[in-house]
Amino acid sequence: MAPDVLELKEEQLLVAKDYVIVVDADVWIYDLHHMEKVEVGKQGNVKKTLFLTEPNGKRHAILSTTKGMEDRKRLIRCIIDCMIGLLFSSSSYPGP
Repeated sequence: MAPDVLELKEEQLLVAKDYVIVVDADVWIYDLHHMEKVEVGKQGNVKKTLFLTEPNGKRHAILSTTKGMEDRKRLIRCIIDCMIGLLFSSSSYPGP
């Protein structure tokens, strides 16, 4: 595995600096250059979902957690941090 890739086998998720791959009933490949933002959606105190959002507002669920799944909540935070780190370490990022 490349050093700039985060692989989460149990969640069937691969995060790299240019794309995210999600495996469920299908295989979904999301080009991060075509996404406007990464966000966490909440359903009260019951569920949190990590989304990639396109400029037109279309949201793609990447990973979800429900109440009591503290490890999964930490995992979502880790993925967001990883994606931000990969973005800022990318040579194509123009800098602040």
